[in-house]
Amino acid sequence: MDDPGTGADSATPAQVVARQRAELERLRHLAATSAVLERAKGALMALTGCAPDAADQELRRRAEAGGRTLLEQCRLTLGSLPPQEPSLQ
Repeated sequence: MDDPGTGADSATPAQVVARQRAELERLRHLAATSAVLERAKGALMALTGCAPDAADQELRRRAEAGGRTLLEQCRLTLGSLPPQEPSLQ
């Protein structure tokens, strides 16, 4: 019988592990997506001088207009940047 105070359910250990693996994969994907989004926003801000919220809105607008996901648009934006000169230190 389940104990409502512990939040335990009738899942088998294999089901629990499968859920934990799925959640870990979801979080990894979210972290990778967030990193790409932040880089693309930073690049757009540097090129246009806009604020972070405006950069985010512009990336989302471009994605929607092009029928792409936000992640695809971010990668396109980052891929279109001119190569940087190595800094001499």
